[in-house]
Amino acid sequence: MSPSGYGIAAQDILSEEINLTYQILNLRMLLERSITDRTYTDTRTKNSGPRAQAVLGFQVSLDPMKQHKRCAAIVEIELAPAASSKKPPSMVAMMPLAKTYNVAALTRKANEFAVSAVLKVITVGYSERHTGQTYYLYRDTDTVAFERPGNQAQAQDQKLVFGWEFRPVLNRTAVEPGVRQLFAVVALDEQDLLELGTPDDFAMKVTVRTYWAKFDKKNAVISSKPRDERKDAEHELRIPRAQIVQKSLGPRVKKVEWKPCGEGTVLIDVSGDNFYNGTTAVVGGQILDRSSPSLLVKSDQFLQLTARTYDVGRGSIYLSGRYGLSEELLDDATRSDPKAMPDRFNPVVTFDPIAIKTNNELSIKLFPKDMNAPAPDLKLNKAIVTVGQQASVLEPTSWHKSTDDKFLETFITVPAEPLKSDTVVTVAIPFLGSEYQEGALLFKPITVDRAILIRDEDPQVWGILGTGFDEAVTTNQQTVVTADREYRINDGLDFKGRNLLTIAVPKAKAANLKNIIVKLGDSLPVVLAAPSASPPSAKVMLNNDPVPTANVGTAPVIEFAGENLGQVGKVRFASDGLDYSAEDGGKKLRVFINRKVTEKVGRVSLTVEAKDGSILAADVDVRKEEESK
Repeated sequence: MSPSGYGIAAQDILSEEINLTYQILNLRMLLERSITDRTYTDTRTKNSGPRAQAVLGFQVSLDPMKQHKRCAAIVEIELAPAASSKKPPSMVAMMPLAKTYNVAALTRKANEFAVSAVLKVITVGYSERHTGQTYYLYRDTDTVAFERPGNQAQAQDQKLVFGWEFRPVLNRTAVEPGVRQLFAVVALDEQDLLELGTPDDFAMKVTVRTYWAKFDKKNAVISSKPRDERKDAEHELRIPRAQIVQKSLGPRVKKVEWKPCGEGTVLIDVSGDNFYNGTTAVVGGQILDRSSPSLLVKSDQFLQLTARTYDVGRGSIYLSGRYGLSEELLDDATRSDPKAMPDRFNPVVTFDPIAIKTNNELSIKLFPKDMNAPAPDLKLNKAIVTVGQQASVLEPTSWHKSTDDKFLETFITVPAEPLKSDTVVTVAIPFLGSEYQEGALLFKPITVDRAILIRDEDPQVWGILGTGFDEAVTTNQQTVVTADREYRINDGLDFKGRNLLTIAVPKAKAANLKNIIVKLGDSLPVVLAAPSASPPSAKVMLNNDPVPTANVGTAPVIEFAGENLGQVGKVRFASDGLDYSAEDGGKKLRVFINRKVTEKVGRVSLTVEAKDGSILAADVDVRKEEESK
């Protein structure tokens, strides 16, 4: 014994720890439940499935009167199936099973409290007075759970009967007054499956009986018949199926409001229902839970989260709760009001593809889905525009309506990197559904590489090599090549494909030209060196008459005729290299074209580079299949 307190023997401490360990094991087994409590096999169909279970809660208020001295209070519940063909429920667990009431009492007698058990014997000494006193720590049972057999005489009268008994403890003559919370887990004679034609819930008949009875404390038994008995009328208890519970308690989103909060993030306020403990959010492939600073669940009806602007603009956000299926974050308050919904749109994105700078201005136009309709009305909604990995929030005032009321337009600044390759530009109004998330592809930018001499005749045929010479450029009246004069479409400037333009320059004037100026559409002009006026004679000769044909969307082998075709070093379409082979002593060139060449109907041009550096153009007519026939 320590000089300043109680002393407990080591073996007593070990005994308590062992008892606690076995209580934990028993509780684990109780929570796991037995196999027969979890599975059910239909006796008619022999189909097995999960067994329906229910947790029943009872709130018992005890208020003993004078006549209830030395009496125990008893609550008895009867459960019976609503259908006579069903068996009564079976008991899985009851809580509490037995509630202990511990008290420390200073006494000289070991049997001071009748049948109460002595939990500890502790001796306290006083060295100054040479006296001692003994403490007895008693344990008495306050609540006892019981299960009694029902009427087994007739199958239709079979019931599950269980309850709790509340006893006076130690030297008290009456039960401790107050409210008790009691629980029982029962397994029903039903499969918990929601199939076509099955009801949404199960039905049970419940009867509650309460009474007082004399309690023999010395022998711990009931010693009289019930008194002050009360029995409620039988009533029906409806227990919903698990799927119905999950659906009813799953997270529900009603209203979503958001605002940019700097550093490329947005703050999102969500109102709804069933945001219980364990609610998480899935944003941009990451799961945010209560431990994350980006998710704050303020109540069952309100939560707040922060997310990257890019993730909000390019994807959907989902809430996953403790119950039910995940729920997409959608603003139902706006979606349910047709007057508040913005018009749907198609974005068109343009920029200056020739003069790509460190920072570039993109024009974003929103056209209506119905081309005959006026410019779309966004109804004061903010939008998010993403270009590559860059995301920008556009306020409603950022958009300007065209003078002819055909589209909305705005401008944003983006770095050069996303513009150097195929990039998807997305315009989204968040939380209104995927139909308000539209994308447009930025194709590889238009480039002007160099000028070459194709044929040294009079006039000389010069070629301008580059990429992206599509219809939008070649039909633009601003497209012009300045050499000895201005060459325009249908006025000396010929479109041979996405990578080749040609002009015919008089040989006498070509000798005096040092540079040519190429201006494609609205882009800035590009200065190129004029090709040599007297190039060495080409060793490779290509006969492109007649022009070979190919069906649109196919990848055939095209054959060209000529001379010295074995000296061909490369065959390209735009920036893509094509496989080829020279045959018949260099008089035939077989080129294996891909579907990019035959993507559109019309004449396309292949670039044939000889090993000596000379370049020739090989034309292919792409036709529809019926035209070829």
